[in-house]
Amino acid sequence: IKERDYYKNLTEQLKRENTNKYKLQERDDWKSLVESLQNDRSRLQQECIKLQEEIEKLTSNNNHQHIHSPSFEHKNISNDEISSPESPSSVVRKLRMQLDEARL
Repeated sequence: IKERDYYKNLTEQLKRENTNKYKLQERDDWKSLVESLQNDRSRLQQECIKLQEEIEKLTSNNNHQHIHSPSFEHKNISNDEISSPESPSSVVRKLRMQLDEARL
């Protein structure tokens, strides 16, 4: 009976330790995911800023050369939109489209 109780207690202790181990591992996995998402978001925000600067440069060059394209309407994208949590990648797509139009 003592030996059975010993092994039962040992088994329970191992279960608790493994549960804690998996909880810590899961927490670390989530931390890693969050860090990766934050890095991606930061990279996309920087890309948005660079694209917007290039659009502004191209449109100002076009204004100086008095070349106006009737199909292109320059729309500034605010910093709020760039830093919005919804979808930085959609802002990048919009900026790329504007950049393509400005290059025409």
